[in-house]
Amino acid sequence: MLGSFLRQQTKLFNEIDNSIFLIA
Repeated sequence: MLGSFLRQQTKLFNEIDNSIFLIA
């Protein structure tokens, strides 16, 4: 259960990084 949570958090951060990269 914790592993799934961490996996979702990692996916979320990756999407945020992609958005920042596109804006920058």
